[in-house]
Amino acid sequence: METVTTQLKQRVITNRLPRLGGAQRAFARWALADDCQSLLEVNLQNDGLLTYYGLKHKMRLCGLCARYDDLSETHSQNNGTEIMFYTNGDIPWPDNTFHTVLLHPRHDVVLKKTARELTRVIKPEGELLIALPWLPIKTLKGETISLFQFKNNRALVHLLRNLGFQDVSIRMGSIGWGILLARKLIKR
Repeated sequence: METVTTQLKQRVITNRLPRLGGAQRAFARWALADDCQSLLEVNLQNDGLLTYYGLKHKMRLCGLCARYDDLSETHSQNNGTEIMFYTNGDIPWPDNTFHTVLLHPRHDVVLKKTARELTRVIKPEGELLIALPWLPIKTLKGETISLFQFKNNRALVHLLRNLGFQDVSIRMGSIGWGILLARKLIKR
């Protein structure tokens, strides 16, 4: 079985942009990324998005896998990409580490705890992007995601505003996917 780390190494060797899934295309469309920044992808299931940003920018790339079968080792040897396993909600990086955080939905995610941890690791003026399927979907692993339906989107926006995010909005990302985009306020 090919792991995320192995896929990343192979893609960088061939130096071609990967094919991205619907949520990944939505992230690539809306995420602001630049050289010398840091990006965290949460609930990483394949290497596409990290490879995409690794080939386009010189930036710190990190990923969190929720399953051991998506993870081969805690630190990838591929251009400094860090891929780690995490338990629900606990992110193993210090405060104010990342400029951009990308969150893929999962059926068993505890939103309040995860949102607090994401708030902690995002730098002031950093951005949080959450992929929102418009309809219930099946993931690559066969899970059905219906957590982010219309009735829950409003509660998610309210939660993020209470945690100190501004400019919280939901935008069309790609076919079947929306993106919730939020910026972290500067504490004064």
